[in-house]
Amino acid sequence: AVGCTGVGLGTILEELPAQQEVCIITVDPATGTNTIVWEKPVATNISHYNIYRESTTAGVYSLVGSRPYDSLSIFVDLAANPQIKSWKYKLSQEDICTNESYRSSYHKTIHLTANYGVGDVVNLLWSHYQGIAFGTYYIHRYNTFTGWMVIDSVASNESSYTDLIPPQSGKLEYLVEIVYPTGCTASKL
Repeated sequence: AVGCTGVGLGTILEELPAQQEVCIITVDPATGTNTIVWEKPVATNISHYNIYRESTTAGVYSLVGSRPYDSLSIFVDLAANPQIKSWKYKLSQEDICTNESYRSSYHKTIHLTANYGVGDVVNLLWSHYQGIAFGTYYIHRYNTFTGWMVIDSVASNESSYTDLIPPQSGKLEYLVEIVYPTGCTASKL
């Protein structure tokens, strides 16, 4: 009928992208800095990923970088030196409409310290990796004459190890490794 109008009210709910989890954090061999890895879903609406690092205030995270969706799903944090301390990271994804997902659970890196003990032993102490469940830490030792080799392993609830018979000559280095139980693959998609 002529002159009839209608009015409707409605609420449009913003739909956030799904929360994206960090897969694992490792150390980039070229730079010696932290590398954050995630497995991205096949999607057409994701613009980019945001990487957050815990600041000097506990529980407060600052944006440290972004990676476009069509880039390899890794971020090398050139400002975070794993030789100084452990670091915590979170990840989010942002869609093409600038909606940002909730941030992921945090992952915390391992920080390893070593010192000589009584009788020329080497004591290793490390902070626990947090963010995934795993069962074992693998202890690696580098010596100029043997190269890198796994010298032992300990349960994931341990955070120290003493190398009772370290080589007495040549360069000596250590690292503590975890293995992601089901694998972790960065992709470009």
